[in-house]
Amino acid sequence: MKEIVERGATGVILHLFLPDGSSVSGAGRTGVLPGTSGLVIALIRPGDPGPAAYSAAAGTIESIATLGSWVAPTEGRCRWREIDAGLLPGWYELQLPNAWFDATGDRRGVAGMVWGPAGVVPTPFQIQLCDPVRGVGSPTRLDAAISSRAEAAAYTPARAQRLDLLDTPVSSRGDATAANQATLLNRLGPFSGGALNSVFGFLRAALRKDAGLTPGDVQGSFDNATDSLEALAQPGPAVGLSEGERLAIANALLDQVDGVEAGETPRETLRLLRAVCVGKSTGFPHGPVAFRDRADSKNRVVATVDGEGNRQSVATDGT
Repeated sequence: MKEIVERGATGVILHLFLPDGSSVSGAGRTGVLPGTSGLVIALIRPGDPGPAAYSAAAGTIESIATLGSWVAPTEGRCRWREIDAGLLPGWYELQLPNAWFDATGDRRGVAGMVWGPAGVVPTPFQIQLCDPVRGVGSPTRLDAAISSRAEAAAYTPARAQRLDLLDTPVSSRGDATAANQATLLNRLGPFSGGALNSVFGFLRAALRKDAGLTPGDVQGSFDNATDSLEALAQPGPAVGLSEGERLAIANALLDQVDGVEAGETPRETLRLLRAVCVGKSTGFPHGPVAFRDRADSKNRVVATVDGEGNRQSVATDGT
């Protein structure tokens, strides 16, 4: 738990939660009274020579008569009370002497621990003391002269020189000599012309497919004429099929087994359709009706019909 309290505050009331060490669900420990065996409330402030403790054994923990109503503890003691075991199990009220929040000195906080009774998990708490004007942490040197905020010895000549450099041109802050600048520019290289093994040369080879731009320092089989971004973006050559390949594809489609109906290829179906649509026929009107192939050498379709001309049975030959 952490509280923020104004430095020099009086009548401070704190609320603490004591976990139950036997609970797997994080429940609070109830029934811890001022006289509970082993109860210790220890506190310390930065700069104190050691912690101070209030304990049930020493009789220095007094009861709180009315929750929320601060009453100054007897000298050398504090006050303690369980808030409500039913509604807030594990929560307790603690009232400390005003001296713990004294405004004198540079103390910036109070740290404490409640521990001791059986089943109570040692519970730390911290109280941050703040200045009502300057805020949390109570800085005390903001109103001091600037020269007193750090020792003059800290500003060595070397540090002063670095501060002075803030006002100088960037080029003069390091060894930006003409020779160094020339070396850097040569390494970068121009956007056009030579310098294949420069930085710009590598970038140009990665982007353009012009012949002869591949830097010699590039490892592997990279060739900007075929592997650059410009080369990869070019459409590939058109793919053509020979007459034999086209014919093979057509025959494969026409002779697809069961391509139209079970037992019929597309080629056979086309032969039957041609015979019925444009081939010679015999047997009309009483049947059987026959439709001939183009060479008039066989019947492609033979159908028996009833008196109305409706087909009753059909025999086909698409071979």
